[in-house]
Amino acid sequence: MESAGAPTAALELTLPATLDAGPFYDPFEKPFARRSESRKRARTDDGVSAAPAPPLLDAAPAASPAAAASPAAAASPAADDSSAAASAVPPEDALPDDVRAGLERAAAALRAQGDDDDGGKAAERCRAALAPLRDCTSDARMRATCAVLQPAALPDGALAALVAPFAAPECGARTAAAFVRAFILPLVTELRKPASRAMVGALRALLQEHGRVVLEELLLPALWRGAVAVGGDGGDGGAAAAAAQAELLGRLLKELEPQLLHRLVAAFVAGDGGEPGAWSAAQETLLQGALAAKPPLTASDVHAILLQVDANAGAQRTSLKLANVLFTLVRGFGAQLAAPQLGAARRIAESLETVLKKPTLAAIGRLEK
Repeated sequence: MESAGAPTAALELTLPATLDAGPFYDPFEKPFARRSESRKRARTDDGVSAAPAPPLLDAAPAASPAAAASPAAAASPAADDSSAAASAVPPEDALPDDVRAGLERAAAALRAQGDDDDGGKAAERCRAALAPLRDCTSDARMRATCAVLQPAALPDGALAALVAPFAAPECGARTAAAFVRAFILPLVTELRKPASRAMVGALRALLQEHGRVVLEELLLPALWRGAVAVGGDGGDGGAAAAAAQAELLGRLLKELEPQLLHRLVAAFVAGDGGEPGAWSAAQETLLQGALAAKPPLTASDVHAILLQVDANAGAQRTSLKLANVLFTLVRGFGAQLAAPQLGAARRIAESLETVLKKPTLAAIGRLEK
């Protein structure tokens, strides 16, 4: 904790703005188009692996056998210089020494702020030190920056100060996306206890300024691959983690604008990488909450949700949470279901063994008249 006589000027750190900048983040690009590397495969039209890509235009041509065998070529100073230059190129995620030193000072200043719930003082004092991070859009550099600042070890007030520069209007969406991927997503998916008031407030501020970024880079990945997707039996802490993460995600879902909530529901139901999977109880709770908020779903969206409810019903006949998803879907969007789909909804409802069976069947009956 900073003493009363300590000068505040020591916290006004200025880092060199030398972090790499990446391409522009197009807010109108096709959403959810990214896939994990394991899903990216080079294919030809007939399904056979494609040939290796040609060398880059600026790559040096391969030396001929004669040139390779030439003593003069082996002793060429130019060849020695080029090989030395290649070996001197730093790794992609390497930080310049002055940048690293400045980040270390900023981390020390953040840790010294103490556990200030609203983070206001920390944000004001460290804004100048953290402002240069708004120019960093490289994932590798942002991960290296995260490794120095270690956000998981920061008190809540300092976390709010760390988020503040990226929740500012002048911070670009591309930079905010790199920040969320490197800093925020690991914090949320490693959450094992209810999020603090300061953490919720910081994420809400980020959501208000960069709603689509938070949707695509935090909410959907956490829904697909966080503890809420796995759950747990309580023996290894999985259930506690799922509950804590679901509570935080549920709070953030309530802050989404209707169109973003529509995107979230449609993308979640489509599945990670376009491959639907089995739903966990925590996922079903979050989906039901999203449906209860009445996002502007299309008829095809409603049909897709019904199909996935059907796919999960066989293994979850006694699940009240799945039954609640079906009940909310029928009550809120039943008018968009055609007669065959209403028949499918009736079949699913009859197969479920919960207290919501009768009210769901009654709602379907009213729609069939």
